[in-house]
Amino acid sequence: GSSALVPFSTMTSESDRDLYLPSTVLVTGYDIIFFWVARMIMAGLEFTGEAPFRQVYFNGIVRDEHGRKMSKSLGNGIDPIDVIEKYSADALRFTLVDLSAEGQDIHLAERQFELGRNFSNKVWNAFRFLAMQSQSISGAEPLKPDISGVHELADQWILSRYHKAVDGITDGLEKYKLHDAMNSVYQFFWSDFCDWYLELIKDRLYNGDEKTKKFTLSTALYVMEGIVKLMHPIVPFLTEEIWQRLKPRKDGESIMRQSWEYADPAFYDDAADKNMELVKELIVAIRNIRSEMNVPPARKTDAVLITPETATVKLLQNHASYFKNLARVETLTVGTKPAKPKLSASAVVAGVELFVPLEGIIDIEVEKSRLQKEITRLEGQIQGITQKLLNNDFIAKAPPQVIEKENAKRDNFNHSIEKLQANLKQLNALG
Repeated sequence: GSSALVPFSTMTSESDRDLYLPSTVLVTGYDIIFFWVARMIMAGLEFTGEAPFRQVYFNGIVRDEHGRKMSKSLGNGIDPIDVIEKYSADALRFTLVDLSAEGQDIHLAERQFELGRNFSNKVWNAFRFLAMQSQSISGAEPLKPDISGVHELADQWILSRYHKAVDGITDGLEKYKLHDAMNSVYQFFWSDFCDWYLELIKDRLYNGDEKTKKFTLSTALYVMEGIVKLMHPIVPFLTEEIWQRLKPRKDGESIMRQSWEYADPAFYDDAADKNMELVKELIVAIRNIRSEMNVPPARKTDAVLITPETATVKLLQNHASYFKNLARVETLTVGTKPAKPKLSASAVVAGVELFVPLEGIIDIEVEKSRLQKEITRLEGQIQGITQKLLNNDFIAKAPPQVIEKENAKRDNFNHSIEKLQANLKQLNALG
């Protein structure tokens, strides 16, 4: 049909054909490869001597949450205008890209756009935190630091992780792996930048001298500015708004006209990545012990770290403040042979022994009783679900997704019991 002639029949002049053909990429659905894509290529080769495009990107089909194609007759479509009004255009764009793993169909329900809205809120709150610091710290602005002046582990680590993330995101976009690119920036921003870096620098922002405060905030703003540039192709409105506010801009300036971020290998720091990973894993282990042993959140605990490596001892001693600020540690003891405290919960992380003394922190007998009650309660829930699943009448009448949900609940309860029994075993070992 005539649709096969579209690429060149729409070009009214030779100069247009020279300018636009062959185009770089055609984006289309896989359901019309034979009906349109192949025919355009054949017609182009026949009448112009070349294919009308160099690359074809096939996206998946957006279906409803049950896997059905969206159609007027089924009435299962989602109006993007309604989504934009309820969740925002950025949330719509983010969610669709996040769900679009390469070439696979998207099973879409409106509630999934909450994912994009939550992400947008997180980005705005991170910016707002830095903007509030800027009000009290004069002279700080997004500034790429001189690598020779970066001495703090948290800064070395975030700059290394940032430039490696830039590499991954750029590679994803160039290869049309939009989901991979978005996932790279999402993981870096949410986990590395928000969950760790912003928490690690609070002590320096609040209690450092003026020079330290300015350097720390400028570094954080530099990474934030880079993040919004990397996010801009997918969430353009929020990132433009933040970019305009990160520092004074001239009239007419826009993030759209800025050069793309490229990774600077000078900031790659495998040693900082490795050291920070150990610190993070130990902090998470302390948090887990506190949670599992039901230590009140406001209550501080001591921690003892034992390692045969003197270099690791020095690393952990030098960054005791990270443990105090992020794991509610009162006194951190690190050494090759410190005494193991009595009545303590323990863990081993990358060869480092960790002990959290619990004497006077929790009532061990009360905690044992609480755990046993919870185990008994969950065992009762499992018994109820098992009886339901053994009931032939229920199995015959219940939809498959209901049966699946019951099985998942039982698996979750079993997993919870395993964890509680492990905690109880550790408490029994304490006495």
